[in-house]
Amino acid sequence: MNAYELQALRHIFAMTIDECATWIAQTGDSESWRQWENG
Repeated sequence: MNAYELQALRHIFAMTIDECATWIAQTGDSESWRQWENG
């Protein structure tokens, strides 16, 4: 996925970055999710 797809996924489900890192990526690594969203 590219950065725009990750942002869209997060906004569609109204999730925070921490929630995405836990439930979608299943790593709990919020910093990595932020880096992916920033490209």
